[in-house]
Amino acid sequence: MKSIIHGWTFPRLLGLAVAVVALGLVAGAAPAARVSAQQTGGSGTVTVTKALALPNGTLTQGDLSGYSFIITPVGTSQGAGTSVTNAQGLTQPLSLPAGNYSISEVTRPSATLVDFRINGNSIGAPTGFFVIPSGGNVNVFALNQVAGTASISISKQIVDANNNVVGNADTSGFTFQVQGPSGGSTTVTSLAGGAAVTVGNLAPGQYTVTEQSRNGFTFVQGSAGGTLFSGAGASTTFILQPGQNQPVIFQNRQSAASGAVSIQKNVVDAAGNIVSSADRANFSFTLTCGTAVTTTVLTDASGIANFANVTPGTCTIREAPRSGFELVSIIPSGATDIGNNGTITVTAGQTTQITVRNRATQAQGQTEQVQLFVGCNNQALTWPTGTSVATVAAAVSPPSAVIAIWRYDNAAGRFLGFSPSAPSVSDYTVVSSNLETVFICVNATAVLNRPVR
Repeated sequence: MKSIIHGWTFPRLLGLAVAVVALGLVAGAAPAARVSAQQTGGSGTVTVTKALALPNGTLTQGDLSGYSFIITPVGTSQGAGTSVTNAQGLTQPLSLPAGNYSISEVTRPSATLVDFRINGNSIGAPTGFFVIPSGGNVNVFALNQVAGTASISISKQIVDANNNVVGNADTSGFTFQVQGPSGGSTTVTSLAGGAAVTVGNLAPGQYTVTEQSRNGFTFVQGSAGGTLFSGAGASTTFILQPGQNQPVIFQNRQSAASGAVSIQKNVVDAAGNIVSSADRANFSFTLTCGTAVTTTVLTDASGIANFANVTPGTCTIREAPRSGFELVSIIPSGATDIGNNGTITVTAGQTTQITVRNRATQAQGQTEQVQLFVGCNNQALTWPTGTSVATVAAAVSPPSAVIAIWRYDNAAGRFLGFSPSAPSVSDYTVVSSNLETVFICVNATAVLNRPVR
């Protein structure tokens, strides 16, 4: 049975519970009209239900988990909270003060938001507006268009010299590019413990999955749906059928003769003396060995950053600018200053020690503190155009509170995002305009130290 998106007629495919929510029959569901200040007071809850439709308008099953929604009180810039769907496409009820709210969806690959609805009535897209009445339970229905019902599940395995799987090996942090029949591509990162990462809602057709090179590891072989593949390319191509899940496994072996690089960050004053109380965390370094293998790490609270399993040979080390600091020197042990983008030689079985010194610039201290609350906070960035978003994330104290930074791209009609935990797959990388407005999502109360304009 088909359903028509603009008419929002729902078949049994979604199940009785979802259909009831979609039709607005749940007790306490709120209308889309605004309320006056006299009607507010007390609190209510909001729940979001997700459904998927194919390009022809037919509602379909698919991966309903992990859809994230930002809910913000109308007239404020502070996000009240975020809700994320479970495997059934439902969010946990979010308790909020009664009043007027907006809802937007954090864009994810291969899914396009069509509409938000309450009681069968559209409340807008890409931003919907609704009311939480005191004591009421609001059910917002969100429909996304997806390409199809197929999926690819990618798993990583580390094997020993005899090609036996090493059960306790760290399989996280390997990246894979998935390219589909339309020419578009998606990049995903492997998970710890060997758990598969899934790319869902895919149209039928030919797909290519390619593993990106990583320092200290050599591709051995892989399998796609039980068919083995090997070679230097670390890539496999196959045909996906409608509704098919294609498992793909990549096996790597850790290089027996690898080296390591360890960076010690020091902040010095104008006279070159070490400032022991200075903040040395979240300075970003990128190590490039050869022509394709690149790894980026951040310093910890002690100013330490380590690169493990580095392929021996000539490598380039680069420090990314951090707001309020200037680079003084990059000095490998026993050598002289090599400067930014300087080269080092990594030797098998040895750790190359590098001391990096920075000095606070005159602009350091000319900042203002902006309170960030748990959830997504709407803030204006006062950094110059071209500033790395990693620098913005590092200006949040504590930096560990930052989950993601999102910017809505009007031209593309979607959100661009940066995550400190996955900088290599982030598509929001630099500040693009003065006083750019973003959502800074944090998991704990924090402070944004932004430059004063």
